[in-house]
Order: sequence, then C-alpha cells, then structure tokens
Amino acid sequence: MKKELIDINFSKIIQYPNINGYSDDFPYKCNGFCVDCEHNGILKKNEKLITISHGADSSDYKKIIKKKYKNDIPIMFVFENPGGNVEYEIGKYKTYKGIKKYIPIDHYYWVNDIEKPIIGYDKLLEGSLEGSLYGRYIFYLIEKYELNNIYVTNLTKCKLCNVKTDEIIKNYSRVRNFCIKNIFHKELVAFKPKVIICIGSYTYKYFPKDLIDESIWQNCINLYHPAARMNKRKIFQENDKILGRRLQKILS
Repeated sequence: MKKELIDINFSKIIQYPNINGYSDDFPYKCNGFCVDCEHNGILKKNEKLITISHGADSSDYKKIIKKKYKNDIPIMFVFENPGGNVEYEIGKYKTYKGIKKYIPIDHYYWVNDIEKPIIGYDKLLEGSLEGSLYGRYIFYLIEKYELNNIYVTNLTKCKLCNVKTDEIIKNYSRVRNFCIKNIFHKELVAFKPKVIICIGSYTYKYFPKDLIDESIWQNCINLYHPAARMNKRKIFQENDKILGRRLQKILS
C-alpha cells in the first residue's frame, strides 16, 4: 500500500501502530481512531457512530493470492458505508477520547483468507456468509478481470445509529459530506483512480463527482450491491454483464 494510503488508513481512520497492510497477526493493536465527526459537532444528540472501516489495495490481496495480473489500470471500488461489523463479530468495542466504536481488530477489512483464486459463481457462493461475501467478491472480480491495481473503500467510514436503540439512521448526509471532505477526498488524491466502480445505487448517487475529472467520471461503473434484495447468483451475473462490457471498452 502506498505510504499516503497507509497514513490515511492506519493513522487517520484507525490507529494500528504495527500494521501497514494485510496481516494475519490478530488481534491488531489499536491506539485510537477517527473521532472528527464527534469533535466537530457533526452529530445530533440522538446520534452516534458505532462502526468504522479502513481500505485495502492490491498489495493486501496479493499476500493471499500471490499472482500477477495483466490489467494495471488503477481501479477504485467504492461501497457506501460499513455493514454489519458487530453482527459479524470481526472486532471489539474500543473507547478513545471518550468515544466508543466497534473496531475490526480481528479481521483485515475487505480481505478474506482464501486458499485458491475464486473462479465461478459456485466457488464465490460456497459457504459465504454475507459478512465474508464482500471480500470474496473482490477476489472473484480480481481473478475474472485480471485486475492488478485496485483500491477498495467505503465512501463513509463509519455507520450512523440511534444512541438509544442502535437502529441505523439512513439520512446521514451531514456525516457523509464531512467524511468525504475529511478522508475520502484524500484517498482519491493518493490512489489516483482511472476507473471508479460504485457498488450499490446509493454509492453512485452520492459519489462526489466534483472531486474528479470529467474523463474519470465517464469511466464510473455502477454495479448491484452483493447484499441487494435479489438472488445472489443473479446479482453477480448482471454485474458481470455490466462490468465486462464497460471494462472491455475502457481497457481496449
């Protein structure tokens, strides 16, 4: 991972003093995490941010599958926000500067420990709980489209919930806009994508296209989210139709 991205992910978002990329040395030591929304008056009294996520790049995936692929064009995969971190039991709650959040210290975000490249829908869906499906899906796309230079992240790094009920608050534009300005913009500058793949309609809708050149936005591809309320195999088939057609045109 580039030094700029290491600084963003493991100093700014989550402070992992001993981590600069994928490691299976769990649990990770965590010295702190981003509390900028809490300390800058972005949240209302009934709101809290309870989960947090970092990014991953090709160097992380290559530590699992040691393989060189042919397409070197920088491609950024962007999801909307952290999903069910707590439900999937990938970390623990930590308190930093009076703020409590669920930190993924028992799992490297976006990366699953697999033994072989994932080829075909059967292998992709084999024993995959929804929590592990995202990482497996990225491995599948890397292999199918021979992607050698990717970066995966969430548009918004934390999940907004109600203080009393822990219910997800869907209208979180203040948090999203602040996080885009404070962190996501820095990821764009550091990675310099030539192609952007938005996972899910909301990611595409709220992507800050004013932060990138028009030529790059023309290379933005919107895919169905793996957790969409559709048959999983159908989701992957439709995404392959979209991605295969668009990437062939972009890479040719």
